[in-house]
Amino acid sequence: MLDWPRASAIGSRILGGAVAHRLLAASIAPRPGTRVLDLGCGAGAFRDALPRDVFYVGVDVNPAYIVAAQRRYGARGMFLVGDVTTLDFSGLHPFDAAVASFLLHRFDDAAIEAVRQVIRRVVRPGGTLVTIDPDAGARGIAGWIVREDRGMHLRTEAGYRALLEPLGSVTTERRNAPLRIASAHVLARVTLR
Repeated sequence: MLDWPRASAIGSRILGGAVAHRLLAASIAPRPGTRVLDLGCGAGAFRDALPRDVFYVGVDVNPAYIVAAQRRYGARGMFLVGDVTTLDFSGLHPFDAAVASFLLHRFDDAAIEAVRQVIRRVVRPGGTLVTIDPDAGARGIAGWIVREDRGMHLRTEAGYRALLEPLGSVTTERRNAPLRIASAHVLARVTLR
C-alpha cells in the first residue's frame, strides 16, 4: 500500500511525517543556496520543510512518486527516478547536505556500503548527511507498520551509528515518538570527512 504516492502521503500525514521532516531540516540548517540531496524522496514532502531558496534534488526508485513530486513541486526541485546507488549525478554535485528519511532500514549492510560510496562521491567534505530510521526496539503499532513497510533491516542506535561512522563524525539521538504514534526512531547526523 505504501508504494502508492497517495496512500503514502495519507499515511505520512496521519503519522506526523512533517515532524520528522522538520527535525531533518533543522539538523542540516539550510541557508540560501544550500544544495540538498534527498535520497528516497518519495513524493518529495521533505521539500516543504526547506526554505524556497535551496537547490533541492530528490531521488526515488518509484516512478509514481517522482511524477507526484513533479506535479506538486514543479520548479521548486529536481526529481529523478532511479536507484541512488547507480544514478549518474554528473553536473549536479557537490551537495552540501544529503537526507535519508526512513531509508536505511530498507537496506542490508552490502547495500548500505553502496549508499556510502554515493554519499562520499556527491556530498562535499565537511557536508552533512542526516538520517532518521525506526529503532529496532519499536513495538506495537509502530513496529507493525515498520515491518509491513519492508523494515527488514532494523538496527539499534549503535547499529545505525556503526553504519555511518565510515563517512565521518557521527552523532545519534534516539527520539521517542517523533511521529503521532508511539514509536522510537534514531536521528543521525554525520559531518563528512
